[in-house]
Amino acid sequence: MELKEQILEEAMRQFNRDGFDFKMDDLAKELHISKKTIYKHFKNKEDIFHVFIDESFQSVHEQQEEIFYDDDLPIKEKLLRILNTRSRFEDRLSIEKTMELNTYYPRLYELIINTYRTQWDKVKKLIIQGQENGVFKKDINVTLVQTMMMESMQMMHRDNLLSKANLSYRDAIKEASEIIVSGISL
Repeated sequence: MELKEQILEEAMRQFNRDGFDFKMDDLAKELHISKKTIYKHFKNKEDIFHVFIDESFQSVHEQQEEIFYDDDLPIKEKLLRILNTRSRFEDRLSIEKTMELNTYYPRLYELIINTYRTQWDKVKKLIIQGQENGVFKKDINVTLVQTMMMESMQMMHRDNLLSKANLSYRDAIKEASEIIVSGISL
């Protein structure tokens, strides 16, 4: 495993343990390297989180692309799978702890929220295909449905929704997408 990858893995482990308070000194100590070596790969701790975000969204988009072009899947199943795609780090990075991102790194929080606003073209195409094929209601406003889906993803990162609803991030996404897709289905 490359050193950069080792740094990311250890940063994830420490983040899951200590949240945003993990120290670069501890990261270096655990990896038996100097902080200077870490800084050859990452400018600072924020840069590490930026890589997590970029690589997470990239992995989601790659999987969504694969799902979208899978001709063996029915339209409704494609839509649900696209909405429920897991990121590369999701199983190893505490999504619940990342909810504090706005407090520590507001710029990165905005990056997440803004990234949720992109890459919805496949969702829109699937809804339209579903309307054309009699899977989804013809009289629904596609832009409204797409916005509802996007907003449901974004709201998981706001107002302590997950703790208020007593749901994990993954369960909340699954339930929200099922509610919306069920509402537009025939």
